[in-house]
Amino acid sequence: RIGNQLKLCCPRHRLQSQIQVKDGDDFPKTAFCTLPCSYILPYCQHQCQEPCHSIRETPHTTHCSQLVQRPCALHSDVPLECSTVLKATPTASSLEEALLEYKCECKVIWHRPEC
Repeated sequence: RIGNQLKLCCPRHRLQSQIQVKDGDDFPKTAFCTLPCSYILPYCQHQCQEPCHSIRETPHTTHCSQLVQRPCALHSDVPLECSTVLKATPTASSLEEALLEYKCECKVIWHRPEC
């Protein structure tokens, strides 16, 4: 385009991330697209939690902080992050399989009745 400005945009979010630059000082110092990355993590099917990024510079999320339902009925009110399940069950091929294998780490207080 002819003119005194150059229009730039994110290649993934062309319409939502447009900026105009007039000179070198106007170029973004960091990534200028603040929309979330839309990549779906293959293990758990949750969305990548990084802002929009080039996978050459920043890999997709490996620490998924999405909360999942605990398989333990006694501790269903205790938050459980998806990445905690992933680390505890590294051989599982999916989140559903991992939740079946997951051993609840919450301590249970139990008093022997005869004491």
